[in-house]
Amino acid sequence: MTLEGLRGAVGKPYWHGQKVSTNKLDAESFQIVDYIYEHRDFFELIQYDDTLPGLHTGFPQTILKIYQEQFVFETINNSPVNMDYFKYYTAYGFFGLLNNWILSGYRESREAFIKNVIELTRTHIHSFHYVGNTFES
Repeated sequence: MTLEGLRGAVGKPYWHGQKVSTNKLDAESFQIVDYIYEHRDFFELIQYDDTLPGLHTGFPQTILKIYQEQFVFETINNSPVNMDYFKYYTAYGFFGLLNNWILSGYRESREAFIKNVIELTRTHIHSFHYVGNTFES
């Protein structure tokens, strides 16, 4: 089990080429959250310096790579943006939320966390195309 498991978890609910409106997102859309919670002993190591070399930078970089390779985002009202910046902004923002959830000891329930992430997502993403492959985790 490594950070690469995140890649497979993200793709579980989707098929290649699928377009998903953020209005249709639900808890099943966020298999990555389940993966992190199921492997919390690993992800909780982010609380400590020098436990796993590269974890502090590798975790957000993995999310960014997932966004770059597996998703084509459509902004609200198709607002033109630099999509590279958008993916950095979105990936690191999501990492920050995940990191805070982990560091809080998962104080917020999985369901409440996902609900809040979906609400935030709907403020800047209209829909996305899943262009990744289905991975086994």
